[in-house]
Amino acid sequence: MKKTRIMAIALAVAVALMGAGYAVWTQDFIITGTVNTGQLKLDISETNGSPNIHFQYWNGHIDKLDWDPVDAADIVKYNIKDQAKAVITDGRVITFSYGNMFPGLEAYQEFTITNNGTVPVMIKAAKFTEITGDDSMFDNMRAKVFFIDDGTFFGRRFKFTKLINQGDLLDKSYGAMATKLNELEIETGESITLRIGAFLDVHAPNDATELKDGQYQFQLEFVQSNLKGYED
Repeated sequence: MKKTRIMAIALAVAVALMGAGYAVWTQDFIITGTVNTGQLKLDISETNGSPNIHFQYWNGHIDKLDWDPVDAADIVKYNIKDQAKAVITDGRVITFSYGNMFPGLEAYQEFTITNNGTVPVMIKAAKFTEITGDDSMFDNMRAKVFFIDDGTFFGRRFKFTKLINQGDLLDKSYGAMATKLNELEIETGESITLRIGAFLDVHAPNDATELKDGQYQFQLEFVQSNLKGYED
């Protein structure tokens, strides 16, 4: 009996020392058969070095705009690619920075999320956590968040004025997007793509973001697949 107690204590200590990077089995989780605790390791990397830039006209008619449009050649000529840049600040938090954008400009960055752990994982939470900048332009700004899994795109744009109050994107109120996120599983060695960026409405005043900049943060949390739905 004494020997069994020592072994139990030793096992408890070993589990405690495993750290946050490993799966944590809850007391409510009923385990049958053999259990192997696996390592959770998600790596996020930029797909390319500079943002992708797109320019949108209003229904293809530039005569409906109250400002002079910039064509694709000028976008490169004036180096607009430097006006919006996404950067990684943490393994699970991505900050998208923007500045001096003009109406119709959409800039986004793609990130590859790779499961380099030993167990399949799913998304536990996806939400906006911070937004900074001049709120006078928020009515015209949109955050762009899309996921790409095996060629399938799903996501949407979000008004800056409602960004922080969006809540968890896995909530059923987000309909098809939430369903996709809740079902998304990244097997060991596999990857998905996160496309994240900003868009300035084509009807915005020409000087809406002139000499103005800001940023927003988007956070992803992952969980071992067979633990999703259980409390930590």
